[in-house]
Amino acid sequence: MLHKHELIAAITACFIFIGIQSSFAGLMENKSEGKHSADIKYERLYFNFDSSVTKIDGWMYGIGISYRYRHPSKNFVVKPELSLGWGNLDYDGPLAYSNSRVTSTGTLEGVDTSLVEFRVLPGYDAQLSETSSLIPYIGLGIRYLDIDMDGRMTYTTDSKTIQIGHKWYLDVYLPIGLTFDLNGKQLKSKWSFKATVEDDILLSNRGNGLRGSMEFQRRFKHFNVAVEPFIRYWSFGKTHRTFRDANDKIVGELYEPAKHITETGVALKVRF
Repeated sequence: MLHKHELIAAITACFIFIGIQSSFAGLMENKSEGKHSADIKYERLYFNFDSSVTKIDGWMYGIGISYRYRHPSKNFVVKPELSLGWGNLDYDGPLAYSNSRVTSTGTLEGVDTSLVEFRVLPGYDAQLSETSSLIPYIGLGIRYLDIDMDGRMTYTTDSKTIQIGHKWYLDVYLPIGLTFDLNGKQLKSKWSFKATVEDDILLSNRGNGLRGSMEFQRRFKHFNVAVEPFIRYWSFGKTHRTFRDANDKIVGELYEPAKHITETGVALKVRF
């Protein structure tokens, strides 16, 4: 029996397969160029990392770029995007380990935290009417979270103590989503609207993610401007972590407890 994630993936993959097949056929018959657009975005978000032993939270800044290609007649779309985020956050959690056990906890302010995310999202633009469409998509995403402890965390074994510079998390995931697009141009309006929901299936770890957004766009003569409130949620299972010395030799290991990450904020986009 199919699980929820497998069923969603199968249905979305069918939509996209039909779209890709139609697009390639159209490219053979019609060599006209597709529609291109590019976004530059700035975002402000509140980041919250929460587990049974660690809490990290605070405001972050973000920038990003994306490119979108849509085949003019066959409705195949693809969108690669790159996002960067950074901020000085508050840390409350373990500061010292000894032989895989927490021996000291504490709080830190101004912990440099950064996020890097790259995604490729192919999909199919299914027209519902002259003014609206539904775009299912399925793609691949890579997400990197780096928490710079700047040597303020230590791990002690029977023979030595090492300082921990960075805690980092690298995750590969499968984004499966659906976008509703209300085209203001066809409505003879300068405003348009998009709403997106997405389920993210982790391939490199136990857990999953969810995200949603609403985009309000205003058309101008040479470019468009959009405002997009969003929420992104991640749930991770236990994480195996190793500690290495200066010679890259493993000196200890432990399992971090399950954790949740929530990012809520607003993005400002300029679209060309």
